[in-house]
Amino acid sequence: MRTPGARRLKRLFVCFLLSLVVLPVLIAPAAADSGDTLQLVRRLGRVRCGVSEGIQGFSIRDASGGWSGIDVDFCRAVAAAVLGDPSKVHFVPLIATARFPSIASGEIDILSRDTTWTVIREAAFSIIFVGVMYYDSQSFIVRTDGPFAHSANLDGARMCVENGSNQLAELKTYAKAHSWHFTTVMEPGLINGRQAFTRGACDVLMDDVSALHELLLHVPDPNAYTIRPEQFSQSPLGPAVRWDDGQWVALVRAVYAALIDAEARGLTQDDARKLINGQPDPDHSTYLDETGGVGRALGISPLWAALAVSSVGNYGEIFARDLGPGTKLRLDRGVNKPWTEGGLLYAPPFQ
Repeated sequence: MRTPGARRLKRLFVCFLLSLVVLPVLIAPAAADSGDTLQLVRRLGRVRCGVSEGIQGFSIRDASGGWSGIDVDFCRAVAAAVLGDPSKVHFVPLIATARFPSIASGEIDILSRDTTWTVIREAAFSIIFVGVMYYDSQSFIVRTDGPFAHSANLDGARMCVENGSNQLAELKTYAKAHSWHFTTVMEPGLINGRQAFTRGACDVLMDDVSALHELLLHVPDPNAYTIRPEQFSQSPLGPAVRWDDGQWVALVRAVYAALIDAEARGLTQDDARKLINGQPDPDHSTYLDETGGVGRALGISPLWAALAVSSVGNYGEIFARDLGPGTKLRLDRGVNKPWTEGGLLYAPPFQ
């Protein structure tokens, strides 16, 4: 006759054996989620791209629902390289606090939302930034008739800061270095922060210089506001993906490199289209051979690079269309030029 202790030991042993069978089943779906992004994109027939709520030149939706901007164009280039069609993108507008959870949860395949590349973000959110689409910096905007338009510092100012961004940490560092104090007015998103500033809830709004110029496009009187001369805190803006899928990281990074490389070698959108159509081009006779092997290694079309460039143009064409002097923003290329012209843009070689 078995004692109660023996029966308990038997039950524990049976539970242990069952756990050996059940745990792998429970763990398997989680493991399957980490990776296979390319297969998921193909199955869905679209690239899910996280973008901003609406920033002119980066990612903004028009009245008919169409998206445009440098971040939008990057996602379209990826869709062209992977699916052969730049229109196969599902754009997901995200506030700042939703950016990284959306990647972690698998809601999006790429975060292309004027997001600053920082070391802590890669470490804390398990993401990889694939490159820099725009080198920016931080600055402040104030009312022209206010006390901080011409003051030497911002001591005592009420600062509107977007929650979920890295602005507050940068602001504290800058303020400490200059020995001035401020009061923080935290806002849940970009639009909320801008509205709080323009209605007078704070004296100063901090953001990327490009975003401050974009803000002036939406106010009744741009002359009523002044962007202060300070430029601090590097803001390399670029797309990011989850770090647990090496193939997808390499693929998205390859598309980024293709756009940068194309400008450096003088390959335009029209040139890429001719190559796809089989038209001879003595200036780029080796391009398809150089890039074809990369496509085969990544499991996509050997024409991937030409497809990406043909869909949105090279980086220079993208910049000119979305941000350059001919746009509403009228931004100068500055350091966002190829390294051959003294800028910071540089792509690794294909071979």
